[in-house]
Amino acid sequence: MSLRIAQPYSGTGTPITLDGDDLYILAAGITVHSTDISTALFALGANNTFDIEGTLIGAYGLSTESGTVNIANSGVVAGWAGDGIGLGTGASVLVNHGLIAGSRLGIRLDFDSSASVINYGRIIAELDGIACDPTATIATNVQNFGTITGLRGSAFRGTGTGDSLINKGQINGNVDLGGGNDTYD
Repeated sequence: MSLRIAQPYSGTGTPITLDGDDLYILAAGITVHSTDISTALFALGANNTFDIEGTLIGAYGLSTESGTVNIANSGVVAGWAGDGIGLGTGASVLVNHGLIAGSRLGIRLDFDSSASVINYGRIIAELDGIACDPTATIATNVQNFGTITGLRGSAFRGTGTGDSLINKGQINGNVDLGGGNDTYD
């Protein structure tokens, strides 16, 4: 495992690329900003750990195959032309205490992403707050204690199998559980 500590950045291209099994730390007060149509933080491999206390902005904020994403109260992950966060086909855990924003989707869960999302902060997007691939065969688990907003779509759009959405916070927008034996509380 390698440790990557972010330095302030503003410019073109993908400023940070991880290979897998990496620990990435973005400290409070640090901003990483990709100014063109690039992902601010792109992780090719699996099992990465992200501790986000600063600001990560790009056309797409963060994209990873799998791993653990922790966003602190001061953390911001934003995609100004696409998704805030994209999680790939592996097992992922995302715990948000900050802000995740996307001009398209707040959080995108790709085909057969075995994901758990625990939200204490804010997730907001122009279309869907959290969107799962509807053809996925693995259920998604979401626990909301904060706010999830889909401005012109759904706050949550589930898979074709048995998803679980536990809401103890606020949901603004439709809830589309998709197919399967879902749980919504």
